[in-house]
Parts: sequence; C-alpha cells; structure tokens
Amino acid sequence: MTRQARTCPGAVYELGYHLVWCPRYRRPVLGGRVEDRLEELVRAKANEHGWRIRA
Repeated sequence: MTRQARTCPGAVYELGYHLVWCPRYRRPVLGGRVEDRLEELVRAKANEHGWRIRA
C-alpha cells in the first residue's frame, strides 16, 4: 500500500489510524465464535479500505 499525502489550501496532511484491542486488566473477554467473527469483520473492513493488519 502506498501512502499519499493530501492537500488543501495552506496545508498538507496524511492521516493514519492505529487500533489496539486491550480490555481493562488484560483479561480475555472474547472467545470462541464471537472472537472468530469479530476478527473476520475487522479484517474484511481493513481489506475493503486497503489497510494492513499486523498481529
């Protein structure tokens, strides 16, 4: 994926997002089918936008 800076009058910018899933006290809160489905949805949305996911 190539990053591209955007421009508007008087500015140049590039936005990036960083999402971290970390529940309070780092206890496991998702499991089984719910965890699998959530991962599937997040990966599908990332692919739709051309974002990469690092594990």
